[in-house]
Amino acid sequence: KASNVIDFERHTVTHQNLTTLTYKQQLHELAESKNWLDSHLNQQTLVIVYPDGVCNRSTIKAAKMTGYQYGLSTTPGIATSNENNYQLPRQRVIPNMSNAAFVALLQSD
Repeated sequence: KASNVIDFERHTVTHQNLTTLTYKQQLHELAESKNWLDSHLNQQTLVIVYPDGVCNRSTIKAAKMTGYQYGLSTTPGIATSNENNYQLPRQRVIPNMSNAAFVALLQSD
């Protein structure tokens, strides 16, 4: 099967800070979100973007259990192979960002 050129990711069902929820609640939030994307967009969703960019051990356990392979935080940076797959940093692209600002963002350490 060919890979998608574009995948759609989302936070969770209700966009709550997952660290304030029980493991069972986190599992529900992550699983329902992934199931919806997979079935409605005919994709295999592999990335979770944590609401507020935060997670805890229970969140990571639930993400693995539901089939996510990567989790994105809001820690600024470019992910490398040395990172924990479930706590990856990312660069934030904002609306109306200039081309120069975007290039600078990609070149930052």
